[in-house]
Amino acid sequence: MKTRVENLYQTEKGPRFALVGDFMGAKVTVVTGYVATHDVWMNHVYVKLPGQADQRVGDIPSKTGFRSQQDAYEAGFRRGEAFVESRK
Repeated sequence: MKTRVENLYQTEKGPRFALVGDFMGAKVTVVTGYVATHDVWMNHVYVKLPGQADQRVGDIPSKTGFRSQQDAYEAGFRRGEAFVESRK
């Protein structure tokens, strides 16, 4: 997986899947799920900056579908990285 987020670990394993990792002192969580009616993977991105509550990042509800779960994770982590960098 192409991401600068480190120490990835899985916290959920179906029907939604979640990976969590560290980036520049923040916790980045990407949750993915398969949408059979559209044959796409969707994602939600959450970032927890030090001393703050989790923040949802991106479209609410999610509007972008991805061809694979891997693509959904990578796009989510890129969004999380950009969010953290914009706050530093």
